Amino acid sequence: MSSQLSKVCPHCGASLPLKASFCPYCAQKILSSQPLSMPTLGKRKHWRRRIWGLASLFILFLCIGVSLALPRFLSTRALPRTYEGEGEISYSGADGRFYLALGTMNTQEQPMAEQIFYTMPGYDGMGQVPLFVHHPESGENSAGFFLHKLKSFSVELLQEEGDSLSCEEPKKATDTVPGSTLVCNVRFKGQAGRGKLLWTLEMDSGNTIQISQNLEVKLLPVRSYHWKDYPMETMEQLQSVVAQAEKECAPEEIIQLHLPPITYAGTLNLSHPTCLYGSQEGETVFQDGIQLLWDEGPDCYFHDLVFRSSGDGTGLSSRGHLHLNRCTFSGFDTGLLADGTGTIYTSDCLFIQNQVAIHLTGSPPKRRTLSFYQTQFLQNSTGLLLEQEPMEVPINLYGSIFQENGQDIQNPVNQTLELSSARFF
Repeated sequence: MSSQLSKVCPHCGASLPLKASFCPYCAQKILSSQPLSMPTLGKRKHWRRRIWGLASLFILFLCIGVSLALPRFLSTRALPRTYEGEGEISYSGADGRFYLALGTMNTQEQPMAEQIFYTMPGYDGMGQVPLFVHHPESGENSAGFFLHKLKSFSVELLQEEGDSLSCEEPKKATDTVPGSTLVCNVRFKGQAGRGKLLWTLEMDSGNTIQISQNLEVKLLPVRSYHWKDYPMETMEQLQSVVAQAEKECAPEEIIQLHLPPITYAGTLNLSHPTCLYGSQEGETVFQDGIQLLWDEGPDCYFHDLVFRSSGDGTGLSSRGHLHLNRCTFSGFDTGLLADGTGTIYTSDCLFIQNQVAIHLTGSPPKRRTLSFYQTQFLQNSTGLLLEQEPMEVPINLYGSIFQENGQDIQNPVNQTLELSSARFF
């Protein structure tokens, strides 16, 4: 058998047919070699291009994914940051995006880097510093969402001049400053001083927001007239002293009148911001009332005065900001009439046997609180008549008593009232 038609068994050496796959002599399997065919050069280039293309697409998608995920990853994994601002600050973190502003009771939309409080020598006072939080683009109020992301908050008062200022821990906003998120009460003594109120807000993400407002207490200039130095025994004499005082005082000065234990007949007219102090040696009585004729100006104070009538007229009419402390009104058609742009505060006052004890009309500031603190309304036909433009903040009747009135409160303007601690009999 020729070599072209046979092959040798690799196990026993026997000659086998060329196409044999089994040796009949040694019973071993014969493996025939198969030629390997290599792809042509063109095919190799084609597959190489496909592999590189797929790899390039994979790298492209990987880069896009990293670019989208990296900012969020960094915002959640980055070290905590401290954001600082004076009066206002924009915050952007894992908690969200917020615009924070410190204002005043009457400046909800305007950030205030500084707030000034005015007082008179010897008078303690209180102001408020509200924190407002809005969405940076839409301007919508974000108080609820922000408080949900807020871990803790505190304030610190850094005195810069004097020691007249002190602060309380901020509280979540109430109706006293509509639209605010947090409110801090600041108290000040009757003396000048400066300080900085620093808020520290710890967010859930670990970031810290510090926002501050500069505070200043300024003393109002006063000019005092005492009954022991000036004749005030009759209404004519008292009105003459008032005319002298109004002529001598600068526009920014406040007149202080210290009155004797006298019963005055006739109406006293005051055209300049004035404080009146009744005698501690007996009653200072006005039978025909007082008219306050100024509109704009600082808060003025009346202490220890008695307004007593035989049954008609108005005891006290006011258009400005007025505080009444330990004053009594009886026998008038209207005990106290507030008919301007000012506000009224009463403390430990008594309104008894008037047709209307207090009548509010006019257009007081919408965000400034009216307060009747521990005031008694007894045996009046109407205790409180509300016909003023409604205010955004409730009228506070903290600790006040309504007893044996024909009608305790008439409220046709639907003014919001804080009555939780008032008592009705």
